[in-house]
Amino acid sequence: MEEKFYTIKQVAEMLSVHRTTVYDWMNAGRLAYVQVGERRRIQQSDLETFIKAGHPAKSEADAKDDGEGITIPGLVAA
Repeated sequence: MEEKFYTIKQVAEMLSVHRTTVYDWMNAGRLAYVQVGERRRIQQSDLETFIKAGHPAKSEADAKDDGEGITIPGLVAA
């Protein structure tokens, strides 16, 4: 299955934070990303790992682990 990639803006919107916060997490090594040319992208699996590690999601009600992974509204499996 092909992995889905998200932009900084998409991740910021999903987690209800400012884009600068997402950059801070990436620069601190807390949120993994891949470099695509001059742009950064976050893999869906890396975002799920970040959230499972206890980092903020939109709300506890919005990020649920049903035993099959984290579910976040707007986070669509590829």
